[in-house]
Amino acid sequence: MNNAHPSKRFLANQIIFQDYIDRIDDFLTYEKKITDEYTKKELEEEYYPSREEDLYFFYDFDDYYQLFLYSFTISLYQFFDDSIIRYLKYEHKKHLTNLSLSDIQGRGPKKYRVYLEKVLEQNPDFWPKSGWNDFYIFNSLRNCIVHNNGYIDEQLQHIHKKRLEQHIPKNDDIDISENNRILLKKDYSNYLLDLVFNFLEALFRHAGYDY
Repeated sequence: MNNAHPSKRFLANQIIFQDYIDRIDDFLTYEKKITDEYTKKELEEEYYPSREEDLYFFYDFDDYYQLFLYSFTISLYQFFDDSIIRYLKYEHKKHLTNLSLSDIQGRGPKKYRVYLEKVLEQNPDFWPKSGWNDFYIFNSLRNCIVHNNGYIDEQLQHIHKKRLEQHIPKNDDIDISENNRILLKKDYSNYLLDLVFNFLEALFRHAGYDY
């Protein structure tokens, strides 16, 4: 297991995530442009593809794009989750306490916040209290995508459904489709990217770590 402090390669990971979303966005945007032009031309000629491999020209590229943004959201959340868990475990070794992270009730950001402030006794001022709510929403978004395929319906756990229904109308870069499925924009993914790395930077600086 890698025992290095999570602040190592912090900047490299930030660049990787930003480069990833920009490159895939450029690729899908270009493909959509080419496909739209090709499809228009073929339809004007009353052409319909006879080969199965030609049918992709008639697929909705918005579906591809949402799949990409869903995948990005899950990967970014996993990175955040792994980074803060490794940080808490690393810091735990420096404190004289028998309480481990697994001893704290709950899960996700709320659990991490309790352990950080109550067990490790680290000053919470490095991050505004209201800012933690952004991570609770991020957690709900991740769970909605992973466990309910992005649909906000009765199958989604009530707390996540309530959070998302309250959050989405306040933000222009995330929406709900006619069939109650979350629709993301790249700007929202960039917002999540900034949220995660601004938080980790503040946390590492607060703890006195270089990266």
